[in-house]
Amino acid sequence: MAGSVRDASARAPAVWRPLGRVAAVALLTVGLGGAVPPPHEEAAPGVDVAIVLAADVSSSVDYEEAKLQRAGYADALVSDKVQAAIRSGARGRIAVAYMEWSTAGRKRLVLDWTIIDGPESARRAAAELRGPMVRSGRNSYGRTSISYALETAALLITKLPWSADRHVVDVSGDGTNNDGPPLAQSRQRVLSRGIVINGLPIGADPAVADYYRAEVIGGPGAFMVPASSYAAFAEAVREKIALEVAGVTGEATVAAAR
Repeated sequence: MAGSVRDASARAPAVWRPLGRVAAVALLTVGLGGAVPPPHEEAAPGVDVAIVLAADVSSSVDYEEAKLQRAGYADALVSDKVQAAIRSGARGRIAVAYMEWSTAGRKRLVLDWTIIDGPESARRAAAELRGPMVRSGRNSYGRTSISYALETAALLITKLPWSADRHVVDVSGDGTNNDGPPLAQSRQRVLSRGIVINGLPIGADPAVADYYRAEVIGGPGAFMVPASSYAAFAEAVREKIALEVAGVTGEATVAAAR
């Protein structure tokens, strides 16, 4: 991938790229355990934070809910709150990527690494997230592999074309890990690389929020912002991304959006 931000209109439609479970887990383990690839040559200054937005589209998430997740992130990027947080950073620019995940071995990269440094770049990224979703049968399916999502996001961070002061995986979902590698092992591999894991549990079941707090989030200043429903998701995302961009530190923080 070139060091410059690609024109959103020139990108090919995002597609599922399935791998066998054994192959997927082996590839992730080798990738995270081995040496970090040589850094890309930078064509621009670094960013305050690089965030992988990792959205659950397993079988518990229907087509409309998947659309709400994309729309929530798109709205957040152009919101005054997030734009103000970006401007307050030392560099005044962040990098974001958006991926959807479900069963181990299945992910969709919807938005590759993109610089957000003001309203115009935010609008371009948001337009890509709001783009048409292919609806062939179920748009979301499979079991829930948070472990696969975390490790896939960490591999994506190794391909970041710019330096970043902080690296964050922002994982959202409405269930617990029930597929792929053991979550504790995957989580530890990601944290060992200096990546912070933040969470956005969705739904009224407090057990899911408790699970994210105890088993998913981690790293310096890790926090989560629960959303009581998919309807409340947009508000929760705005709050969460603004906090991530601002560099919240300290003990895990929980704020509820209802």
